[in-house]
Amino acid sequence: MKKIALIAGPILLLLIAFFVFKTIKGKDSKPILVEEEQSGFITTSIADSPFISLTPTSDGYWLNLEVLQIKDADKLEYELLYETGDGATQGSIGSIDLKGKTTYEKRILLGSESSGHYRYDKGVEKGEITIRLRGGMGRRKYTTKFHLQNKDDQLSSIDKAFSLKGIIPSTNYYITMNTIGAPKSFEGEIEAVYGVFSSGSRQIKSGQLEIAKKQDQSLSLFTLDNNSWEELESEDTDNILSAEASSTGVFLLSESSTTEGTPHN
Repeated sequence: MKKIALIAGPILLLLIAFFVFKTIKGKDSKPILVEEEQSGFITTSIADSPFISLTPTSDGYWLNLEVLQIKDADKLEYELLYETGDGATQGSIGSIDLKGKTTYEKRILLGSESSGHYRYDKGVEKGEITIRLRGGMGRRKYTTKFHLQNKDDQLSSIDKAFSLKGIIPSTNYYITMNTIGAPKSFEGEIEAVYGVFSSGSRQIKSGQLEIAKKQDQSLSLFTLDNNSWEELESEDTDNILSAEASSTGVFLLSESSTTEGTPHN
């Protein structure tokens, strides 16, 4: 028994050393594959990313999620998280097989429902929405933060890069957010797309739009009007582009002055 134990010990050590060496060698020989497996998601340009919007209802307790320009995907998953007035984090998740569809819509409750009875979360002002796409070109993940406001004279994004101020109807609820992609194709390099979505009228009196840009960039500002991109007359001061705005909507920052595009599906 002692001889068997003496023989088995070195053999066991050799086997362990062999498997450890093989495992390390395997990891070192394919560092890119290991990195891809850890991240799990591919990166797409703004032009190839979906347009994501959240529009509040008139009572501010529901959000209408809309995803447009979905490209080459079989399945969509969404995750919405938000902070209530007392600091609690709540959320909603869901998924759908797209079956060839390039758009998705969902009405999301800021609260909970049980047996037909609704409980609404009070004091919600900010949150984030994550969209995951699977299939086709690969797994993709898009996350953006939203700002829910009411009775304010300035609407702003959570990242402070975008703001719209003026005489804003106090009866409406508004969400301001980076929409990740654009709702309509744009011929030019897109730097960013922001949207302001209203529960009621889009009109704003004496509206002034401001959007931050990187230093030394020469950019133009566009808005989507009657399904066409139109360039706004803007001023560049201290890396802030400013322009007059008579309504809420979608605003695009680009190096190009091209306004041609094709409607989304």
